[in-house]
Amino acid sequence: MAIPKKIINFLEKSGVRNDVITHRKVYTAIDKARTLKMKAHLVAKTVVLKVDRLPLIALIPADTMLDLEKLKKILGTEKKVRKINFASEKWIKENIKGMKEGAIPPFGSIWGLPVLVDKGLMKNTKIVVNSGSHTQSIRLTPSALRKLIPGLKEGIFSKKKPVKKKKGV
Repeated sequence: MAIPKKIINFLEKSGVRNDVITHRKVYTAIDKARTLKMKAHLVAKTVVLKVDRLPLIALIPADTMLDLEKLKKILGTEKKVRKINFASEKWIKENIKGMKEGAIPPFGSIWGLPVLVDKGLMKNTKIVVNSGSHTQSIRLTPSALRKLIPGLKEGIFSKKKPVKKKKGV
């Protein structure tokens, strides 16, 4: 499946330099990093959340996981955050139409969603983000991402995944 027309039009209209990368079909950011033979901290994982019932897109490095306490603190600077949940598949299908589950692009302005990006991603010279397709991704610079996402908020809200110990070691 190719990149949805809505995303292609959005990128073309923005005039922001980006590269489309074609790869084998993958469903997770960590698998994308492995497939592309890239370090996982260069590949972004898009997470759709509900913060006190309000939707939000969070973008974190593929080799990390959300730190909900840090995220609550960042979001709580404006108002007290009570509850953070992952958006349901049903909500995503109804509100982020035409995008494949697990391939949601971080361009929240298309759907009127705020976007929060982990500063760990923004330290890289180039990052790879979802395009709406499981077989194509978009490579761009952090400054290009800032131009594509007006009101982009940055913070530190991810943590490294715990290392699994091998049995018998």
